[in-house]
Parts: sequence; structure tokens; C-alpha cells
Amino acid sequence: PRASLSSSRDPRTGTRVIPRRVELLDTSVLVELLGLPFMSDHKEEVEAEFIQRTERGTELLLPLATIVETGQHVERVADGHQRRQCAHRFARLLQATVDREAPWSFSPTIWDPDLVAELIEPREDAVPALANSLARQELEMGDLLILAEFRSLRSNLDPRARDVDVWTRDSRLRTAVDALREGGRRRGR
Repeated sequence: PRASLSSSRDPRTGTRVIPRRVELLDTSVLVELLGLPFMSDHKEEVEAEFIQRTERGTELLLPLATIVETGQHVERVADGHQRRQCAHRFARLLQATVDREAPWSFSPTIWDPDLVAELIEPREDAVPALANSLARQELEMGDLLILAEFRSLRSNLDPRARDVDVWTRDSRLRTAVDALREGGRRRGR
């Protein structure tokens, strides 16, 4: 993982402020943590990274896109017994999140016409428009939704207090997030 945004000074006290890290969980991470058959080849590595992140105080958020995509992957597990086990683990994970017992919370992104308009035609050049991305097979719908949630979070949080990122094992999504993060830094975000 990259280092957090550079620190800034609190205007009231002049003390150095290091932004708290906020990360959206991508499906590629959640399927590893769930131990989904044929999709969790790096479970131990991801679990170790998870422990490091939580020990560092990283705030983890579960986006709607990750929930939907993970549910679809669970449904596609061929072996009925394994599928049932995965489905129950997934349901327990979601219930723990509802009960605020999970080490993450749901992403606070509000799905409204503005967010959907941003998904269809992003204002930032680093993100492809919905139709182009899908037609060219650049980013999948779930990745585009996570990017929309990322941009929404980033625009609503003070960058001096929160360093927003996406925890993903997907190289295409990682590239898109990195481009947005670099562009956001250049514009003073």
C-alpha cells in the first residue's frame, strides 16, 4: 500500500496533522476474506494485510457494488455444499456489519441522480464514461460503481483529515484509482 497523503498543519494549533486512511473494500479482497472457492488463492496474504490495516487504524468501508458482486460470485459456486457454506458466511458478514460488529462499515454513499450522472459521464478525465468502458471492456460495472463511490467520498471528506483509497487486488481498478488519486493531488485535493 502507498503512504498516506502528506501531512498538513492544523490552522488553529499549527500542529502537524496526518490524514486518517479510509479504504473502500473491493470484491477482489472480500472474496479472499470469505474464502470463496476458486477465488481465494491469496487468503492468508489478504488476511495479513487486513490485520495490518486494522492495526494502523484504517477505516474500512463496504461499498454496495462489492456486496452485489460478492453475492453474485457466491451464487456461482458450482458445488452446492460449498455454495451454502459461502452463502451463510456472507450473510453472517453482512449481519455483523448491520450490527456494527464487523471491522468495517457500509459506505455512506447516497445513490441519487447526481451520482448516477457522474457514473454515466464522469467529470474527471481519469475515469472512462460508462458506455465507453463497458463497450471497450476497460472496467466492469462493479469497478465503475466503486470508482463513483470513491469520488463521492473523496469530494465529501476533508483531504487534510481523510486519505481515501480503494483496497483492491484488481490491477485495472488499481490503475484507475491511482490516476484519480494523483489527479486529485494535483488539484489540491
